[in-house]
Amino acid sequence: VKTSKDYGESWSSPIVLAQASLQEDGHCWNCPRISVFPDGRLIIICDYEDRSEERTVWAWWSNDQGRSLTKPVQILGEGLCPDRVVSLPSGRLLLAAGCEGKGETLFISYNGGVSWEAYSVVHPKAGEGSIVALDETTLVCYLRQTEWFSPKAISTDGGKTWPHRTLTPFMGHRPCAGVLR
Repeated sequence: VKTSKDYGESWSSPIVLAQASLQEDGHCWNCPRISVFPDGRLIIICDYEDRSEERTVWAWWSNDQGRSLTKPVQILGEGLCPDRVVSLPSGRLLLAAGCEGKGETLFISYNGGVSWEAYSVVHPKAGEGSIVALDETTLVCYLRQTEWFSPKAISTDGGKTWPHRTLTPFMGHRPCAGVLR
């Protein structure tokens, strides 16, 4: 992690959270994402893979704007290429991650990220999704391209179901969607 105090003009030396090589160490960290919550807390999410090819999702937390971070804590027993954590006005937290044999799966936390449960399948044949909450119940997920175009899934019930699936007119590799205000 690097930080900037002058809006990106200059950057600090890196803070290494974890370092590993699958070839040398038998495990690796993959696809990190950082999220900032309305209360100022930060969470860094990353998937962990070992030689058995099992992937789990881990988190580092900060309560002081990133000046210090917790040790990594496993938050999902399965998952790869997790999205940023989405905080809803109700306090629910959402996290999308790919799951072997299921596709892109939405996980939900009702207790600030202490525990998570699988909530729904966003898309059974695509992964690496990025969720945007338009409001408490309307969610849009842009996913990595499956062939030539990137799928998009829409939920109008807070992520319980994703009945609206279409292809977008663009190709996306590891999308990172957001809303400009």
